[in-house]
Amino acid sequence: MSVIIMPFTIHGKDNLSGLRRQILNTIASNIEVDGEIKIVGIERLKELVFEEKVDLFDEAIASKSGKEEGAQFSILGSITRIEGDISVDIRLLNISSGRLVGF
Repeated sequence: MSVIIMPFTIHGKDNLSGLRRQILNTIASNIEVDGEIKIVGIERLKELVFEEKVDLFDEAIASKSGKEEGAQFSILGSITRIEGDISVDIRLLNISSGRLVGF
C-alpha cells in the first residue's frame, strides 16, 4: 500500500511551518515503522510547493497528486492557531473513491 502525505494548510497569522514540518515528519516516521506502507510523491510535492507555489492542499489536489504518484490514500489536514490554542485536523482520503475515510 502507498500513501502521499500532503503539506498541511496553516490557518492563522503566525508562521507555523516548523510545527507543520514536525507533524508531517512524525506521521511519516510512524507510517514507515512496519514497512507495509510506502510513502510516495515527495518530489512531486516539492514541485508543487517550491515551483508552482501551491499553498492550499485540498481534496482535489490530494486526489490528483495521489493518482499521479500511484498512491491508494492521501493524508491531508490543517493547523489552526487562534490566540494561544492550536488545533490540528487530519483527514485520510481514499484516492480511488475520492471519499474521506473515517477513523
